[in-house]
Amino acid sequence: MIARIGYFERFDMTDREYVLEAIKARPGFQGVYHLVHTESGRAMSVSFFDTEEDARAAQPAVGAAREAGGHDGPTPDCVAAWEVVRYAR
Repeated sequence: MIARIGYFERFDMTDREYVLEAIKARPGFQGVYHLVHTESGRAMSVSFFDTEEDARAAQPAVGAAREAGGHDGPTPDCVAAWEVVRYAR
């Protein structure tokens, strides 16, 4: 499993539903968390996919949904892919 982490200096949670709609039907999608540090406004989006290829393929879907819907959501300042080596719940 791959965790795709997007880092944001500023993150407005309004008008973000289109991101979820764009990626949740993508092949290999396993889930997503949006994390916001309330004091600084910094944020992370952590999306989980079966493979790194699945994670990469989902990104154009988000951009297309943003353009199609006229959304003004932020883009990540930095993106990294991490392999999930352990998960507990």
